[in-house]
Amino acid sequence: MSENPLVSEVDWSYVTTFGRDVMSKLDSAWQEMGLSEDEISRQIRGIQKQVQSVLSSKLNDELALKDEYVSLSESLASEIQELCTETLKTEHLYKEIPEEENVNLMRRLTWLRKEQEALHKIKEERLAIIEPIQETLFQLWRELGQEPDEDFIEVGNEITEQRIESYEAHLVVVKQEKENRTKALKAVCADICSLFQELEFEVTTPLDVEISCYHNNNNNNEEEEEEEEEENNLGLSMDIIQQVSQRARELTDEKISRTERLKQLGSQIQPLWELLQVDTDERHNFFVENTGLGLGVIEKCEMELQRLEQLKVEKLQDLVEEARETIRELWQNMEYGESQKEAFGPYMNCTQFNEELFARHQDYVAELREQNELLQPILDRFTKYIELYNEREEYEKTIQDSSRLLSRKRGALREEELQRKRVTLKLPKLIESLRKDVAEYQDEHGPLLIQGKLCLDVIEEKENDYLERKREEKERKKRQKMRTQSEASKTGTPHKNAKGAPRPGSIRRGAKENSQHNRF
Repeated sequence: MSENPLVSEVDWSYVTTFGRDVMSKLDSAWQEMGLSEDEISRQIRGIQKQVQSVLSSKLNDELALKDEYVSLSESLASEIQELCTETLKTEHLYKEIPEEENVNLMRRLTWLRKEQEALHKIKEERLAIIEPIQETLFQLWRELGQEPDEDFIEVGNEITEQRIESYEAHLVVVKQEKENRTKALKAVCADICSLFQELEFEVTTPLDVEISCYHNNNNNNEEEEEEEEEENNLGLSMDIIQQVSQRARELTDEKISRTERLKQLGSQIQPLWELLQVDTDERHNFFVENTGLGLGVIEKCEMELQRLEQLKVEKLQDLVEEARETIRELWQNMEYGESQKEAFGPYMNCTQFNEELFARHQDYVAELREQNELLQPILDRFTKYIELYNEREEYEKTIQDSSRLLSRKRGALREEELQRKRVTLKLPKLIESLRKDVAEYQDEHGPLLIQGKLCLDVIEEKENDYLERKREEKERKKRQKMRTQSEASKTGTPHKNAKGAPRPGSIRRGAKENSQHNRF
C-alpha cells in the first residue's frame, strides 16, 4: 500500500475488490466455456501483461510530466534569479512562500510563475522609463553631432532604480548642453545678422543664408519656434558652432577695419572742412546722408576727401596767407621779438605756394598754438603785472599832490585806498609768483622771452628802474630840503610852508571830514 496519504486505503480496496470480482467472473466464464487450465493460465498472463502495460504507461506519463514540472520549475527559478539580479530584488515579492520541504511541484510552479510575472512587470515598467530617455538621448546626440556615450548605448543587464537615475541625470546633462549651445548659437547669429545690417552686407553664401533663416525663425513666437526647430538645417554640432563663431569673428574684424577706415577718413575730412570753412549745413547733410559702415559710405567719404584735397590745392595761396595772419597774431599775443621771428622768416616771405610750404605753415601754427596755450596763464599775469606797474606809477604821482585831499569828488579817497592796496600788496605778491612760475617754465621748456628779452630780465629791469627813480626822487627831495634850510639860515627867518600850502593839522582834519562825507 502506498505511503502517500492522498491515496486512501479505501481506494486501494476498491481496486482489489474490483479486480477479484472481474477475475471471478472471467473464471466462471472460462469454466462454462470449457477452457483448459493451460488456456486459462495463458489468458490470465495476458490480462496481467495488459494491466502492467497500462500502469507502466501511466507511470511513465506521470513521471515525464513530473520531470517537465521540475525542468520548468528550474527554468523559472533561473529566470527569476536573473530578474532579481537585473532589478536588484533580493527578496521574494510574495510573503506566503511555503517552506521548501512542504512545497509540491504544482504549488511551487504557481508561486514561481507569480514571482516571474511580478519581476517581469517591474522590469517592463523600468524599461518603459529608460527606453524613451534612451531614444531622446540618441536624438540629442544626433542634434549635437556627438558620438553616443558608451555607458548609455545599451541598457545592459542592470535595470535598477540607480540605472534609471543615471539615465535621467545624463539626460539632464545632455539637455543642458543643448540649451547652452542653443543660447550661444542664437546670440552669435543675432550678432552676425546685426553686423550684416551695419555693414550693409549682402547674404549670398549657404552658411550666411542658414544663419539668417535661423535668426529669423527665432524672432517668431514660441509655437512657431518649436515648429521651425525641426526644419532648421543649421544644427547644434560643435563644427557648426565653430563655423558660425568664425564667421562672427570675420565680420567683427571687418567692422573694426571699416570703423578704423572711417575714423581715418573723418580725421582727414574734418580738418579740411575747418580749413576750407565748409558750410555747417553742408557738413550736417553729409553726415545725415552717409551713416553706417557700408562700403558705399566709405566710398562717399573717400570721394569727399578727394574733393576737399582738390579744393585745398586750388585755394593754397589763400590758405597760406591765412596761416601767416594767424602766425602774426600769435606772435603778437606772445610778444615775440624779432630774433624769435627770424627762424620762420624765410617761409613768411616765400612766394612759391605749394603743399610743402603750406604744411610748414600748418605745423608752425600748431606749434605756436601749443606754446601759446602753455604760456597763456603766465602771459595773462605778465599783462596784469604791466597794468599794476603802470598803476603804481600813477599812484606815485597822485600822492605827490597833497591838494587831492581837499577834493570833494565822491569816492576819490576810497578809490585811492584801493589803488594803494593793489600797488603795495597785490603787486609784490604777483611779482613773486610770476618769478616762480617763469623759473619753473624755463627749467622745463627753456627761456621765456618777451619782445626778445628774458621775461625775468624784463621784470627785473622794470623793478630796478622803479627803485632807481624812487631813489633819485628821494635824493632830489633831500637836496631841495637842505637848500631851503640853507637859504632860511642865511636870512635868519624860520622855515615856512610854501605859499597856499595848508598846515598838517588842517590837512588831517579836512581829510577826515571829506572821508565821512563820502561814506554817505
